[in-house]
Amino acid sequence: ISARVTTRDSERFLALAERARHHAAQMSLQVQVTGTNYLLAQMSRVLVHNQIAALACAVGLILGTITVALRSWKMGLVAALPNLLPTVMIFGLMGWLGIELSTATSMIASVALGLFVDDTIHLLYLYEHEKKAGRGTFDAVAYALHHAGRAVIFTSLILTLGFWAGLIGSFKPTVYFSF
Repeated sequence: ISARVTTRDSERFLALAERARHHAAQMSLQVQVTGTNYLLAQMSRVLVHNQIAALACAVGLILGTITVALRSWKMGLVAALPNLLPTVMIFGLMGWLGIELSTATSMIASVALGLFVDDTIHLLYLYEHEKKAGRGTFDAVAYALHHAGRAVIFTSLILTLGFWAGLIGSFKPTVYFSF
């Protein structure tokens, strides 16, 4: 039996295939779901799950590396907040707006994490350097913000404006990624 279905996202397509298998089994029919769309839907599901697992691994490795590089587990914990909070907020915003987790949208958090980590390392390194030089907490924060804050703000603005250019496109995954 051959069937033609309207294009759906991967999860709905796989759910439809599972329902077809289930109904066929109730009628004692043996069914093998095949086709390019079915294969792509399965690959997309696996890719999304692998990207999420890789993101979790990357977060652990990055925060562990920051902890080792700064020789302070406290600084590792401090680094976790500005890196994890925006990532969690991205996934929360996507859920709130009804943007489904797909191959393209699951990459957003990894790219964002890379941007957050760069800024965190610049600021925490300068902060820790000044703390070891004997400055107080407030003075060390002020020094780090004065010397790296401007670069962090400008690179973030430049990257933000660059991503906003993708908002005018018509390909939904690119628009979601840019947003």
